[in-house]
Amino acid sequence: MMKQNKNQLLCRAAIYGVGVIILAIGVATMARSTLGLLPVSAPPFGLSKVLGANFSTVLFLHYCLLVGIEFLVKGKNREMRDLLQLPFSLVFSMLAGAFESLIAVNPVFWWQKGLLLVIGILCTGVGITMSVQMRVVPNPADGLMLGISTRFHKDSGTAKNILDLLLVAAAFLIDILFGTIFTSVGIGTVLAMILVGRVIFIFNRLFLTKMKQVAGLA
Repeated sequence: MMKQNKNQLLCRAAIYGVGVIILAIGVATMARSTLGLLPVSAPPFGLSKVLGANFSTVLFLHYCLLVGIEFLVKGKNREMRDLLQLPFSLVFSMLAGAFESLIAVNPVFWWQKGLLLVIGILCTGVGITMSVQMRVVPNPADGLMLGISTRFHKDSGTAKNILDLLLVAAAFLIDILFGTIFTSVGIGTVLAMILVGRVIFIFNRLFLTKMKQVAGLA
C-alpha cells in the first residue's frame, strides 16, 4: 500500500465522511419520496411503519443483522475489524433518521415524488462511491456483498444482484403480510437498482482518479 502523508490521510477521512453523509441524505430522500427505497433500506423501512417505530432504530438493528450474517457467510475468513461495521451502522442510522426528520416534505404530486427520487438516487450513487473507494469501513450491505462474493466464488456484481433480490423479496413479503403494499418496495426501488450503478459509473469516470490522488490511494 502506498504510504500516505498527513494531508492525504485527512483528505481520505474527509472524503469518506462526506460520502457517508451524502449517502444518508440519499436514503432519507428516497424514503420521503414514497416511491420505494433502496433494497438494503426497504425491509427496515417497512418494519418501522408496521411497528410504528423510529426508522433509524430499525435500520440499525437491520444493519446488525447483516453484520451477523456476514460473519456466518465468511466463516474462517471473518476478521475482527469487520465488527467496526457496528459503530458505523449506529452513526449512519442516526444520520439517516435525522435527515429524514429534517426533510419535512410530504409530496402529493408525482413530479414532487419523482424529484425526491432523482435526488435520492444521485446522492446514493455519489455517497456509495466516495465512502467505499476510501477503503475505511464498508457499510454492512457492501460487507455482506463482498462476503457472498468470496464465499461462493461470485463476482461482486452477481453477489450484489443476489443480495438485492433477497432484500427486495424480504421487504415485499413484509408489505404483503402486514397489508402495507408498496410502502417500502415500489417503482423507486426498481429504478434505484438500475440507476444507482449508472451514477456510480459516471461519478467514477469524472472524479475517481483525482479523488484517489488527493487521498493517497492512486
